[in-house]
Amino acid sequence: MNTRQKISAITVLLLVTIGIIMGLKQGPASPSQFYINYSPMAKTLLPKNFSFTRYLGEYIGNNVGIFMVLFFLGSVFPPVIFDMLIYNFMAITRMALYLGANTTIYVLCMHGIYELASILMVSWCSLSLFILMIQELIHKGKYVADFGLEAKVLAISLGTLIGAAFIEGWVTPLLWR
Repeated sequence: MNTRQKISAITVLLLVTIGIIMGLKQGPASPSQFYINYSPMAKTLLPKNFSFTRYLGEYIGNNVGIFMVLFFLGSVFPPVIFDMLIYNFMAITRMALYLGANTTIYVLCMHGIYELASILMVSWCSLSLFILMIQELIHKGKYVADFGLEAKVLAISLGTLIGAAFIEGWVTPLLWR
C-alpha cells in the first residue's frame, strides 16, 4: 500500500470515528427519526401483504446511486464523502443505542454490514483518486499513477452493494415469516 492509499484509509477511519463519537454524544435516536424495519417489531410495523421483492429495483437503484455519488462526486469534492461517512455512522450509532446490542447485530447481519463495507471501500477509492489527481496536477503529468488496486476494490464494492440489495429484497423478508 503506497502513501496515497494509507492517507485515504486513515482519513476514512477518522471520519467513521468522528461519526461514532458524534452519535454517542447525541445519544439514542427517537423512534420517529428512523424506520425500524429490521427489528423484531417489523411484523407489527409492516402490512401483511408487504413484499420487498417488488421494491428490489428501488433498492438496487438506491445502492448504485450511493456508489455513484460517493465515487464520482466524492473524487472531485471530498466533503461529500466526509458528510456521508460521518452522517451514516452517527445515525447507525444512535440507532444502536436505541435498539440495544442484540437487535443491532440482527440489523447489521441482514444486509447492513455489506452496505457499510461497500461504502467504506468506495470512500477509500474516491479519496485515493482525489489525492492522485492532486499529485498529477502538482507534478504536471510527471507523476506516474497506478489505480489498479482501487479499480479492483471499486468492482468488489459495486458487487457488494448490489448483493446487499438482493439480501434486502429477498432474504430479509424470509426471516419474518
